[in-house]
Amino acid sequence: MAAIAVVLLSATSCGLSYMADPEGVTMGVGLTADGQVQVFVPLCPGQRVSAVEVREEVVSATEESPKPPPLLWRATGPVAPYDEGLRFTVLKDVQFATVEKTFSGSLPSRFGVYVEIGSHREGLPVDRAAIPKAATGTGMLALDNPRIAEDGVVSEKDLVEYTRRVVC
Repeated sequence: MAAIAVVLLSATSCGLSYMADPEGVTMGVGLTADGQVQVFVPLCPGQRVSAVEVREEVVSATEESPKPPPLLWRATGPVAPYDEGLRFTVLKDVQFATVEKTFSGSLPSRFGVYVEIGSHREGLPVDRAAIPKAATGTGMLALDNPRIAEDGVVSEKDLVEYTRRVVC
């Protein structure tokens, strides 16, 4: 499994809407050594990811949005086994049982990733320029959440432990 560096942003959660709740699970986003965007989703015991979407943006909970942002890619049924968290490469069709919307073209530098977990959806705004190149491929997770790590760096294992201790 390729090591990734991750910039963590607060994910968003609230039903299956496309509105962002700042109290959601903290997901991570990073680049593999070869520059592919990866997302890590820490999970509570018994949780399963049913679908992943890439959309043009993540809508804030403070904004009223009559319709969801345009869909770029959607896949369901992650095929790799996972328990404490799911790591996947954005737009990598082979990691999912079904691709409901394929993607062609270039991925924008800013976009939103939504992950369906049980009966709710988590949203993660991604800005490729904010992913530190120095951390790419190291396996450590860089984050913007001092409640998890004051120095801004945490391991995937520590993020899972935080999620299980505070969120679950």
